Amino acid sequence: MDGWMHGARLMMDSPADPVSLLTGLTGNSFSSRTNGPADDKSVLGNFSADGGTSYANLGSVADFEEEAYEGLAAAYAFVGVVALVQLVRIQLRVPEYGWTTQKVFHLLNFFLCAARCAVFLSWEQVQSIKDYVPRVAILDVPSLFFFTTYTLLILFWAEIYHQARGVPSEDLRRTFCFLNVAIYILQGGVWIYMHFVPEHMDALIYLTKLFRAGVAFTGAFGFMLYGGRLFVMLNTFPVESRGRRNKLMEDVLLGCAPRMCS
Repeated sequence: MDGWMHGARLMMDSPADPVSLLTGLTGNSFSSRTNGPADDKSVLGNFSADGGTSYANLGSVADFEEEAYEGLAAAYAFVGVVALVQLVRIQLRVPEYGWTTQKVFHLLNFFLCAARCAVFLSWEQVQSIKDYVPRVAILDVPSLFFFTTYTLLILFWAEIYHQARGVPSEDLRRTFCFLNVAIYILQGGVWIYMHFVPEHMDALIYLTKLFRAGVAFTGAFGFMLYGGRLFVMLNTFPVESRGRRNKLMEDVLLGCAPRMCS
């Protein structure tokens, strides 16, 4: 405050003296700030110290992100190995049934986990792709695998529920195939349109988000509908039934898996 008041007095007394004016405004000698090499070193030293701290913080954040991606890759690798082991166990136990819905589910679950594991392990390389469309496509393909895998699980539950109730279930597979083909065609069309008409990129990104939200809502609705129905139906079985306990546990575990993988 004293420096500013002194500068104001100098402005009124000798407005033509810029050095005195700057001296009054800063409260220090202007020449000492421009001619002293020690001051330059101190300024550079302070800047380097601050910059070093900033670079250290950035380095720690980058290390944390890299470890987080490696941890996610390891988690998906573990789930994928479990799915593959389960597929082999079922095939060895009942090889005469061929590719059942349950076997295809475990196979798709393995592909899903392998794809996401690969994406997380090569995250920096994927983010370095300059073209937006290929980068987004690589990141979105595992999400499409996820949708197919768990709509197949919904189909599996729906078939069990309909067969237990004596309701025809032939239309369920056609609905599953039609829904998945439509999702893949729409998503592929969006990628192609983004590539050839980049001026509408912002609008397409917004529409893509709405599209994904609708797809996620549809999957969640089917998951709760048939998962809940199957859970309630299994609860009506005798308490001492071993198959009932196993199926209830499987229902709960598979219900938690999509939340972990999404």
